[in-house]
Amino acid sequence: MNYTVTTKVLADSEVEISGEITAIFFESMRSEAMERLSKQVKLDGFRPGHIPEKVLVEKIGEMTVLEEMAERAIGAVYPSIITELALEAVGRPKISITKIAAGNPLGFSARQAVVPKIDLPDYKKIATSINKEKGVVPAVTDAEVEAIIMEVRKSRAREGEAPPELTDELVKTFGDFANVVEFTDRIRKNLTLEKEYKEKDKQRMKIMGALLEKTKINLPEVIIERELDAILADMKASIAGVGLKFEDYLTRVKKTEEGLRKDSRDAAEKRAKTGLVLHAIGVAEAVVPDEVALEAESGKIMTTYKDADPSAVRHYVESMLKNEMVFKLLEEQV
Repeated sequence: MNYTVTTKVLADSEVEISGEITAIFFESMRSEAMERLSKQVKLDGFRPGHIPEKVLVEKIGEMTVLEEMAERAIGAVYPSIITELALEAVGRPKISITKIAAGNPLGFSARQAVVPKIDLPDYKKIATSINKEKGVVPAVTDAEVEAIIMEVRKSRAREGEAPPELTDELVKTFGDFANVVEFTDRIRKNLTLEKEYKEKDKQRMKIMGALLEKTKINLPEVIIERELDAILADMKASIAGVGLKFEDYLTRVKKTEEGLRKDSRDAAEKRAKTGLVLHAIGVAEAVVPDEVALEAESGKIMTTYKDADPSAVRHYVESMLKNEMVFKLLEEQV
């Protein structure tokens, strides 16, 4: 074992980890630290990465080397510490060095946010109660179908001309359609699916809202900040998608980025709590996604985003599939 640690439970779903890394393991990081520092430092007469250790230490100081060694040593053992302690860590830890000297054990402490413990209410009973009030999916009207058809016709109109008539020949240019009837039926079917999806999402939010009312969760600040980062990232992507610069958008709405974060805090807390409740139910119900589906969905994302981290993609897809399974379980309670 390259380390020894003790833990202390703090408020707000945080754990303090105090420990020491053995002198042998700490010293084993020296060559890697020197190699990295040698590449970073510019020194006349030497190529980056080829500065002799003695010369480099004289230039940057021994403490800089020790700090680099410490960062590498802690980075190497920290995942094992989290696994050994069986902590569901959230976000990056706040690490402090408590003792550092050449040839000695490295002392450190870390404040680590963890997934808060959740006392789930009787989620099946709550879901059953909400499902008794399930809404009816509204029927698609002829007017809604005609509105879509008019939009499509207008998209094919030349400037200054009236929309072309809807004919069998025209709909064939829209896709694999044999005639107007088939094209119209497809529109009606798609509108029906859209309304079914909206009604299902509405029902899920009702169930989740009722669950959140009955569940007390002490959210670590790092979880809220992570959700705020995600909300702002989505917002920036949407704004960029319509050809606007984020800075111009802020000017238009007379807001600062910090102001948007403040305005989005309630939504971030709700998103975070929803994710935690879904996760807790998934654990309680031993939900496990189908491996074939997991691999297939991960593969689709990796095909589109070739530089993505495969493990991160798999974790994301696994989480999405688990959430879907939990929602279906809740929807089935009658």
